[in-house]
Amino acid sequence: MKIEQHIYARTAKPLYTAGEGYGTVSKTPGLADAFVKEKLHPLCGYPAVLQNKSSITVANFPCGKMLLGQCKFKQDNDRGTFFVRNYVLPSAKAALLTQNIDKLRRVDFENDILDAIDELPMIHKDFSIIQLDTEWLAALARYITAAVYSGKRAYVVMTENSDFVWNVLQQVYPILQIDVRQLLGFTTYATGAVNKEGLHLIFITKDGAKDPKLLQEFVVHYPSPLPSLVNGDLFATLPLKKFLNFINLLHIRLPGHKDYLHLLETKWLNANLNKLSLAQTLAIPKDFIMRGKKNNSCELHIAVEITQLAAKSPTDTRYKIGAYMLAEETKERVLQNLTRLFGGKYDNSTKHI
Repeated sequence: MKIEQHIYARTAKPLYTAGEGYGTVSKTPGLADAFVKEKLHPLCGYPAVLQNKSSITVANFPCGKMLLGQCKFKQDNDRGTFFVRNYVLPSAKAALLTQNIDKLRRVDFENDILDAIDELPMIHKDFSIIQLDTEWLAALARYITAAVYSGKRAYVVMTENSDFVWNVLQQVYPILQIDVRQLLGFTTYATGAVNKEGLHLIFITKDGAKDPKLLQEFVVHYPSPLPSLVNGDLFATLPLKKFLNFINLLHIRLPGHKDYLHLLETKWLNANLNKLSLAQTLAIPKDFIMRGKKNNSCELHIAVEITQLAAKSPTDTRYKIGAYMLAEETKERVLQNLTRLFGGKYDNSTKHI
């Protein structure tokens, strides 16, 4: 099957709308009108301050077709306009492209041919290789996977290095599961939140990362492997139920990452221990506590178990779980929380912890 083409720009007579403005300028006959209007048009927007940069967008559709497009700033007389050229690949060619991201980087969007074609036109592009941190890449792969299977998006804040985006794509694609690659949509330049169906991985400017619309999305800075929120820490802000749903999603889709999940859980617990209600504390799963007690981050988990057992017995349960091994700082937190949750009833007994 052929690769179809589509051009979207400012024109006096768009194909599907009346009057001057942005719209489809031309397309190859193999693209159905409904497909162009319903699937391609929503992905043809442009960042407000793209200026002399270009952005590449990839989106995969349920029918198996892939959109590969470039949005580029063009100076048109006295005003700047934006020009979008899209290739629409059939499923077989799309599957091959997800296995060769370097080929995607070298696609030529400047050719003058507007026909259905057999192969994508290629150009040579110099490319400086940056070896990215493996822990960071593994974390990003998990966020991408969670984004593909949920309503969230993964935003990666761009660095000053112009080749950073393509280094990320070339190094993260090989560690993604095949079914994730076949669904993944991304765009290489954004200046704020992107609310477009089919896009899961967004590369965003530093200023764009401050957009308050990114609350509770994955916003990832390099080289930090943990995502952050625009207004604070993801794990300190999410309520218990949403947090557990979040880590369960990552665990279900990415089995075998228990150590990483434990890191997320412990970070959240540390941020929230002093403000959990008794009901929330009692709702923390037993397997969460047991995982914590088996590694070097056990103190916070023991603190939770002390509180859970204290709700059943005020006097003789804390010694059985090794509370005497806690560091003084953690002991103090335990005492404060028992007093906060149970009041003076526990004042006399907790001093023996």
